[in-house]
Amino acid sequence: MEQQVTYRGQPVGVVQIEEQAQGMCWSVQCSPVSQMVLRLYGLGAQAEPLRIGVLEPEGNVLTLRRVLSWQTLRDAGYERTRLPDSYVLNDGTPGCLDRVDDHTSKVLTGDVRIDALAASGQVKCVRQDKGWTVYAPFVSGREMPMAFALTACAVRDGQAVLCLPDRDGKPPFQERNRVLE
Repeated sequence: MEQQVTYRGQPVGVVQIEEQAQGMCWSVQCSPVSQMVLRLYGLGAQAEPLRIGVLEPEGNVLTLRRVLSWQTLRDAGYERTRLPDSYVLNDGTPGCLDRVDDHTSKVLTGDVRIDALAASGQVKCVRQDKGWTVYAPFVSGREMPMAFALTACAVRDGQAVLCLPDRDGKPPFQERNRVLE
């Protein structure tokens, strides 16, 4: 698969994306558009920007070849079937890449780990009247993204369900009228 690479909104090159046994391989060729160090990011709607790597000069072009393991992609919120949908270069200067500059993990539940999982798309957080309900896939033989909180979860229909009340002195981890500790 081949996609366009942009820098400050302008097309500057292409990235070839290829599936390999150990992960996904990105091969990039871009015109030299800046004297600054340029880092390639992959952007997806449901995950944090994916830092792929720094381009290096090779003749009259900037190049990069990088393989990211399946685990690295999962940790960043991507999957084999859900890769970034656009690719951009960032030189680190303010305004160069607004989406990366402004893309900070949003605080949902107030729990740093759960908010990071929600930002990466590994869990789903649903606002309730007095707090949040967090849903995570729970499948035998697969890694559980919320393993750190599994003892506080109810398990239903292949989902680990965690109820988090608002942080105003209420009991922790309530589900209906039952307190899970």
